[in-house]
Amino acid sequence: MNLLFIIMIVAGSLILTRLPIDVYPDTSLDIATITTVWTGASSEEVERLVTRRIEEEIEDVRGHDRIFSVSQPDASIITVKFREDMSPADTQASFEDLRLRLDRVTDLPSDAEPPDLQRITTDEVMPLLQIGVAATGKFDEGVLRRITLNLKDAIRAVPNVSKVHPIGLRDRQIHIKFDKAALEKHGLSLQQAGEIIKANNMSLPAGYLRMGDSEITLRSVGEAEDWKDLGNIRVIRSPSGAHVLLRDVAEIEESFERAFWAARVNGRPAMILQIAKEAGANSLTVREDIAKCIETFQANLDVDDIAIDIQADTTAVISSRLDVLRKNLFVGMILVFLVLWVSVGFRNSALAVIGIPFAFLCAIIFMWAIGVSLNAVSVFSLVLVTGMIVDDAIVVLENIYHYVQQGVPVKEAVVIGTDEVAWPVLTSTLNSLRIRLPMTSRWSSPIPAMTIWPVCSSV
Repeated sequence: MNLLFIIMIVAGSLILTRLPIDVYPDTSLDIATITTVWTGASSEEVERLVTRRIEEEIEDVRGHDRIFSVSQPDASIITVKFREDMSPADTQASFEDLRLRLDRVTDLPSDAEPPDLQRITTDEVMPLLQIGVAATGKFDEGVLRRITLNLKDAIRAVPNVSKVHPIGLRDRQIHIKFDKAALEKHGLSLQQAGEIIKANNMSLPAGYLRMGDSEITLRSVGEAEDWKDLGNIRVIRSPSGAHVLLRDVAEIEESFERAFWAARVNGRPAMILQIAKEAGANSLTVREDIAKCIETFQANLDVDDIAIDIQADTTAVISSRLDVLRKNLFVGMILVFLVLWVSVGFRNSALAVIGIPFAFLCAIIFMWAIGVSLNAVSVFSLVLVTGMIVDDAIVVLENIYHYVQQGVPVKEAVVIGTDEVAWPVLTSTLNSLRIRLPMTSRWSSPIPAMTIWPVCSSV
């Protein structure tokens, strides 16, 4: 028994240093979103030509609980909620069925972007970190965008970073503003001018050219290499050479797409990066690596008036929970030792106190075996049972000590005292654990496991 005790202590200590640390359990929320962007469309057009067509195709997807949608100017957002009573495998099968049905939707407007299907997880809702890149001096959106994208690439290269999602970054666009009077002067409509621009700014496949045993792909390249070259497109051709160019009837400028998000840090224009880590990675280690990456990146910036800071840090949650657990463990061991020392002596009190770290380390071994990380939920569970762990030991020790005081030999007192209270102690423990078994939702499922195992270990 002493050898088993030592083995469990050593194994638990080694596993503790290697156990993944998360903020929250890595789990799916049984929710999928379908986002379709149709720039320039009104909410009524989005509802009629996008949202309804997608909903008609996915309305009988298996395993869904409900489907609700939002149609707004330029975008359709459809949310599918799956039933919570399904197993993870069934939920994944339903998600794949949803993907297949979405692929069958082929009658959307030609200028709408393909629907984007995403499955919502805890990393989507609560990213590990949120980085703010803000302009502290004169605001230049192009410069801020370039720095943010470079920082995104740098952070994405950090080990165990799975995704870096930018917020507030607008894609570059070429804006062509036509002069209505100039168009009417040359007898052109806005639609005709648009067709001319499209026809003169496209690349088309031109077949293949065989040369011996090799084959060369031919392609007609007609896209402008620089946005300024668009001004040289001939909107009206003249035999005399007096062509009307696009720059004669329109103003061309490089700008950004219409803003859907606006981010500010301390009142200054900013862009945001939300960071998610890979499953099983240590959140605290990833956070430290990202902080070092940001420090190195900012030291090498070619612009002075840019501030890069961590605006939201969810690792603070698990850090505070671990601090609470350490304090509870330390204070609990001292108080239990002092109280038992006065009542049953030094040796017996030491035996009871040793059971506290032993039970926690056994729980750590169990967490590793079933794939549970050290997160806010599992640590909360351990904090919850800190006081329960020594209850049974105190009852047994006090009964043994009672027989020792009556002059019964120690070995015999241990057998008699333990036998007398064994069933009451076991029954009381099972009753305490029984009430935790119903807590089996995907968010709270670590709670019964992490409260049952330490108490069983202490028994």
